[in-house]
Amino acid sequence: TKQALAGYKQLAPPRSRLALPEVVLQAIVLTMIELGFRRQGLGLFLGMSAYLRPGELCNITCGQLTPPTRGGLVTSWTLLLHPDEFQLASKTGNFNDGIVLDGIYEHILNHICRWLTTGRRPFETIMDVTNLEFTNIFKKAVMKLGVATL
Repeated sequence: TKQALAGYKQLAPPRSRLALPEVVLQAIVLTMIELGFRRQGLGLFLGMSAYLRPGELCNITCGQLTPPTRGGLVTSWTLLLHPDEFQLASKTGNFNDGIVLDGIYEHILNHICRWLTTGRRPFETIMDVTNLEFTNIFKKAVMKLGVATL
């Protein structure tokens, strides 16, 4: 019973914040791009679509994004979270979690993933910033939008 409770607390932490409304996140993405942070804005859109935490997002490498195969059944890019070779498990202790980037934003995500990875090496991060730098960029966009109470 103790083990089950500990696992549940990891999946549903008591201090979770409510998610921002999607339209607010989209406005933040556009503002980041407008401020000259295109890579970080597009990365935020990807992270929003994949339900990633900011710390996870800043560590995603180009090699973790896989394009769809030509003529294949899957038409979307996929994202591999917590690859074995990084030796960093997820919050729940998992490795090699795959996310298909499909749904209503599939077409946009296909273009974003292609742009984020084109001409880059597999070990390079898609965002090119640390978590602290990303937080500061995010705050600049929030302040410009006038939604700083988020």
